[in-house]
Amino acid sequence: MDSIGKYKILGTLGQGGMGSIFKALHPTLGETVVIKKLTLQGKDMIERFRREAKIQMKIVHPSIIQVYDHFEEKGDHYIVMEYVDGITLEELIQTKKTLGNVAACLIFSQVAKALSYAHKAGVVHRDIKPANVTISKEGEVKFLDFGVASMIGQDDDGLTKAGMTIGTISYIAPESISNAKLHDQRIDIYSAGVLLYEMLTGKKPFEGGFTPEMIQRVQKGKFIKPRKLNPNIKPGIERVVLKAMHKKIKRRTANADKLVDKLASYLRRFQTDDQIQRAIKDYISGQDDLESKASSPLLRPILWGLVLLLLVAGAGGAYLGFEKGLKYEWIYPDQYGVFQVELRPKKGFKTVTETFYRLQILRQDGKRWHKVEAPSLAVQHRIEQDRKNRWVFKSDKIYLKKGVYRLVVDLEQEQFQTTFFLASLEGQKEIASSTSDLVLLFEGETKIQQLPAQINLQPVDLSTGKAIHQGLEAQIYHQHGWVDWQEFQAKAEGRESILSNKDYSFRLSGKGYYPQTVNFRIQPEQTKITLKTPMLSKPVALKLKTQLAGVHLLLDNKTSFLQAGKSPKVMPIPKLEKSLTLQLFPGRYYLSLIYDQGWGRSLSQTQEIILEPGQGLGFEVKLAEDGKSLKLIKKEER
Repeated sequence: MDSIGKYKILGTLGQGGMGSIFKALHPTLGETVVIKKLTLQGKDMIERFRREAKIQMKIVHPSIIQVYDHFEEKGDHYIVMEYVDGITLEELIQTKKTLGNVAACLIFSQVAKALSYAHKAGVVHRDIKPANVTISKEGEVKFLDFGVASMIGQDDDGLTKAGMTIGTISYIAPESISNAKLHDQRIDIYSAGVLLYEMLTGKKPFEGGFTPEMIQRVQKGKFIKPRKLNPNIKPGIERVVLKAMHKKIKRRTANADKLVDKLASYLRRFQTDDQIQRAIKDYISGQDDLESKASSPLLRPILWGLVLLLLVAGAGGAYLGFEKGLKYEWIYPDQYGVFQVELRPKKGFKTVTETFYRLQILRQDGKRWHKVEAPSLAVQHRIEQDRKNRWVFKSDKIYLKKGVYRLVVDLEQEQFQTTFFLASLEGQKEIASSTSDLVLLFEGETKIQQLPAQINLQPVDLSTGKAIHQGLEAQIYHQHGWVDWQEFQAKAEGRESILSNKDYSFRLSGKGYYPQTVNFRIQPEQTKITLKTPMLSKPVALKLKTQLAGVHLLLDNKTSFLQAGKSPKVMPIPKLEKSLTLQLFPGRYYLSLIYDQGWGRSLSQTQEIILEPGQGLGFEVKLAEDGKSLKLIKKEER
């Protein structure tokens, strides 16, 4: 099979409960998608398949697999949906055997948030199990397979008959065994509780087939409590499982939001969706078990008590160790970050003790930079790390409050300047395997040059970290005025005037960037200055307007965006009401629009957009002439 409809088939992914699953390529977007083909026969199966597509097109959530299309071709029925490169939760449990408290709570919280969204939209999943939860390699948790889902308060047109049982016996709620027509969100809460039970213990509470004995055990709620199988489970987490799995529906956890709230205290150090996603990514890749993270702010009073005992017992030595680093690692991991500085000057006619170096660090405060007095900002010769042709000087760990810093290093006849963002210890551990990975390294010139000096400007985009090679104008302040830097360098008089022991000012500006001024001094022994100057992109306007009511937006499949400006911040995407302007950084985005037509019907459209520096874009959202799709009319904005 080469293609299905307009989609090119890339391969077969397997067999689902209702049909075959294919990996395919979208013809215009070039994106990988999944196509599910209905292989079961009968009008009821066709209607259930159609309803699955309709339900999933209605609910758009980051943790629910998105459906893009439903169509019929040559008598066969298909659903086109989002492709996720990753593993199922079932496969993760098989690999890990049991998940730790933090990992299980992180994944489960994403599942519960998706459930809450679906329930509020009137949808009951009815088949929650690890095989229906997928986790991408980037740590995104997503629900799939709404094949037996139903709408709260609506009849399913006879698709579920009296006496039928919907779902998988190990996860089915007691009341659903005898009444599959029950449309109550608490049957999903029960299944979710079983899901959490299995993540924590590696076992199902009810093992076996659909037998009278199994049905009786489920209805009586007879199963082994989680902590008897895994004593490492936190008592509070076990209570969440038992409450969600209560055999009596009226005594069960009422809704998914309460599940999220009950587990929130175990996840306080994960403040954003990006932090949660990175943590899950590290866990499934084996880089981090998540159980050895720094303690939450709630434990600080206890830690202070332990610290006091240690200080009393260890006297002076313990106090020095505490002040040098343990205080920040134990008590303030969410406020302080850590880094080290390493210098590698070339071995030459000077001895190691004669090598000249100097360090200073500045902290950004709005538009101003302030010098930071850091007692630990000093390097020592590390003789055991010396290279064949280079000395190695390295600092101890330097702890500073999280923020934007500029490190200025004078090394022999050179000066280095670098601007960097110092994340908190917690943030650093989410990005790398250990905080010791952040080492700022500076290597001196291979050959010591004589005067005159050289200045090397290296502007970089602050939002991407990439070098800016064109589109910027650089000026140097010379003889009481600003002069073009390239013209200045082209003249012998200009080149010869760049000397050491002198102050300099540069101004950089360009289309799409805020102007930046840099002031510095070339020291007496320096012959080359390298300036990595961060340039902040100006916002680019994305303007949208429509006459339609009820249009929702997603950017890169997210309900929030990074608002550009001198102080960037994450903001929720507002609903499109007649007109809307989003201030974004230049770059590539995927803009999705969902138009709710009411009565359970909606239209969606996704389009790739590229925002160039200084060049805004505008779109008018309209219904296509046939009323069955959305049309985006592009308009350039200056």
